[in-house]
Order: sequence, then structure tokens, then C-alpha cells
Amino acid sequence: MPTSPGPQERTRFPARIKLDDSEDLRISAGSQGYAAVYTDQVQVAGVTMMVLLRMKSWLGYLF
Repeated sequence: MPTSPGPQERTRFPARIKLDDSEDLRISAGSQGYAAVYTDQVQVAGVTMMVLLRMKSWLGYLF
């Protein structure tokens, strides 16, 4: 985690995420998704991130 104040450069990296009930899912190769890491330090930002992720999900479905 960056400790310096000010704007940070966005970093993308691959991650492996274990999904609940993954036996019933069919995800095609090349699929993309969004994920967020929630901590106990900034709980208000977690609510905002939940809304943003939901909006990106719907926009990706519609367009």
C-alpha cells in the first residue's frame, strides 16, 4: 500500500479470485471483471466503491 500523500499512479495486475459456487458458473475465456479490497480503516469509501462497481457492472451489461 502506498504511504505517500498525493495522487498515485493506477496499477493493474493479475489476480486469482476464488468465487463462491463456482461449479455452476460458466465464464468464457477473455472475460473481464472488477474487484475491490475492503479494509476496516476506511469503511465509508467501501460503500462508495460498492456503488461504483455496481454501476460499472450494469454499464458493461448494457453497452
